[in-house]
Amino acid sequence: MGVICSAGRGVDEFRKSLIAGKTCISRVEDPRIAHFGPQFAGLVGEIDSPEPGESAFSAEDRFVKLAYIAASEALRQSGVALSGRERTGLVLGTCSGPMLTIEELYLQEINGSNSCSEDLLFKKQYYSAAMLLASAFGVKGSVLTVTTACSAFNAAIAAAGDLIRCGILDTALVGGADAFSVTTLCGFAGLKATSRQPCAPFSLPSGLNLGEGAGFLVLEESGYARSRGATIAGEILGYGLSNDAYHCSAPDPSGKGASFSMQLAFRDSGVTPEVIGYISAHGTGTEANDKAETKAIKKVFGEWSGSVPVSSLKSMVGHCLGAAGAVETVASLICSKNGIYPPTANFTVAREGCNLDYVPDAGRSWKGEHVFIKNNFAFGGNNASVIVSTGSEISIPENGIPDTDPVCISGIGVVSAAGIGWDKFEDFSVNGITFREKVTRDGSRLRVAEVPDFELSSIDRKLNSRGIDRAGKMACAAGALALKNAGISDRPSSRSEIGFYMNLAHGSTWAEPEHIRPLLKNGYQLEQINVFPFIVPNSVTGTVCRVLSLTGYNNTFCNGPGAGLLGLGMAWAAVKNNHASAFLCGTVDDMSEQGLIDCFLSEKGKGAEAAAGEGSVMFFLEPLSRAEARGATPICLIRGIEFSFDGCVSGGDAGRSSLENLLNSVINKAGVEKSRVGMVCYNSWNERERETVKTVLGDELQTVDLTPVIGFAPSSSPLYNLTAALKSGLVGKNEHKNYIVTFFSSLRGMSCVVVLEVF
Repeated sequence: MGVICSAGRGVDEFRKSLIAGKTCISRVEDPRIAHFGPQFAGLVGEIDSPEPGESAFSAEDRFVKLAYIAASEALRQSGVALSGRERTGLVLGTCSGPMLTIEELYLQEINGSNSCSEDLLFKKQYYSAAMLLASAFGVKGSVLTVTTACSAFNAAIAAAGDLIRCGILDTALVGGADAFSVTTLCGFAGLKATSRQPCAPFSLPSGLNLGEGAGFLVLEESGYARSRGATIAGEILGYGLSNDAYHCSAPDPSGKGASFSMQLAFRDSGVTPEVIGYISAHGTGTEANDKAETKAIKKVFGEWSGSVPVSSLKSMVGHCLGAAGAVETVASLICSKNGIYPPTANFTVAREGCNLDYVPDAGRSWKGEHVFIKNNFAFGGNNASVIVSTGSEISIPENGIPDTDPVCISGIGVVSAAGIGWDKFEDFSVNGITFREKVTRDGSRLRVAEVPDFELSSIDRKLNSRGIDRAGKMACAAGALALKNAGISDRPSSRSEIGFYMNLAHGSTWAEPEHIRPLLKNGYQLEQINVFPFIVPNSVTGTVCRVLSLTGYNNTFCNGPGAGLLGLGMAWAAVKNNHASAFLCGTVDDMSEQGLIDCFLSEKGKGAEAAAGEGSVMFFLEPLSRAEARGATPICLIRGIEFSFDGCVSGGDAGRSSLENLLNSVINKAGVEKSRVGMVCYNSWNERERETVKTVLGDELQTVDLTPVIGFAPSSSPLYNLTAALKSGLVGKNEHKNYIVTFFSSLRGMSCVVVLEVF
């Protein structure tokens, strides 16, 4: 494990602060925000210059440097080498991502400088840090970015755990990172959520302090770790994710969503609440969170709730946002090894509604089982709980569905420039698409294929578009269509435990410019606060969950171009691991926002011939046995999925041979003869993909690429292509050519290939 935060730069220094129960929160001395009154935060201070050979990180966003420091320590401590090994991955969780770079770009815009290089556009993307780190450490497998705000690290643990359980990875470097941002502090202060003293979770006064930092763990499949003689710090027993489907920022006051994530973690781990020796609480210090979390703990632990120690590390280091779970998990591992509980510093008297054992004193001996549960909850309604054992090995049940029960796609919903619904895809050609011109940051013009205006009530009269942003409306429409196509009732009880994976190309939302630009222009005076909760990338996920009543297993990924196909792979792994009976998995691209235009340009370059596209695609995934039991008609089976990373973060050719190897590998592992592949979906503008198809599968195949027709939508295009292939009906009629291969290779190095069997 590795860590950097206000309480320590490295595990050893962090350990000393924890044992002493030292509060490492200080006053923010920044005249720009003096009008908000006293503000406190857990700040790291100056970061040491990179050592020789690490200069590539000296000019990166602060949160990237924090992540690199913690990840490097974790790798050194583990003794594992990632470089040169194929089955290695990296999953990074973040809330605000490269916010300091984003702020700098808005300042340039305000000052009249609109020039923005392709490289800088890449560095402002939320996924850039994971790719930079993966390139530096030699990662060859899955490289993912989780953006579920303050629960991002726990959700990243879940994503990496699924890939290890499915045998896709042996080793994963998993972390969370966020840097302190003044515009973020302004948002929380504007919501009156901050404390004007060092925070005291579950006590008085109420309110949070922000923090910054990073924490990383090296996760390995247990058998592999033991075979190499690794020193094991802890064992991930299980994890659970959920969504409140309640409000954009406030937690469900009943604690229902938080309790559900814990219940799912217990179900996944096979242990019961009485085994838990400690609860590492989310514990932000706010009235709403602390009361809701206390209710959730009492609901899950019942008669045991009063006897299980609960504490919040945010009292020592502040709220580190996407890094919170990472720093707090490292703290729990350290404290368990040293036989003490992390204290809730600054605790004086319990606040109303908070009546558990919150460990007010430092140095209390750890009693009972060395098994803890780590809770983190977030804007957008995302909840995440992870159960970890640091004592003797605990047997974990086999929860996954059997290999004899393949995952199928049984519903599809599409919103595109062609129109609403997948029946608009006819013969791979659509007439009447309107391409508009949009002005980019440097004043040049970009052709964009836009989704026609529509109302959600046109899909389902019970749905209302009022108060929903454009991206949310498109995603809700595609999700409603997929659920309807799959034959799922619109009753909330029928949808409450359906999982949902949202996959985004970029992190910027409509609220980002609405919040940041006025702040920077007007001396950090807040013009409106109601937009701030929607600045997090998973806000669109929260919207879909609220509208469609989805409270089940829930995650949001921000993986750049090709995100939709990567997300399909992650949803497949979640179904295989039986986290929910079924999953909705999809994408949304909204070209009305500068952020997505920047993402488009950072990947394809300004001279690309393809127009930009937008829209949303949703697939409904479930085990074949479940689909058959409820009388559904499966559209296809997912027979194979693989990921690879080439580390080509500076653009250019990431290596055609590696893509050929990936395509050959997934086809072979799926047990499919190449002669039975009837159709290939790919990006025709990508020369590497064109040549790979020709080399591996020949040039006689039917190919699908809707980019020339509806534009290139960074996240959705791979799923558009797959939808068109399935809709065509051309594959499956010939039983000897009833397989579809679909793949995407980012010019930044991330590739994914999926093999599907059509009935």
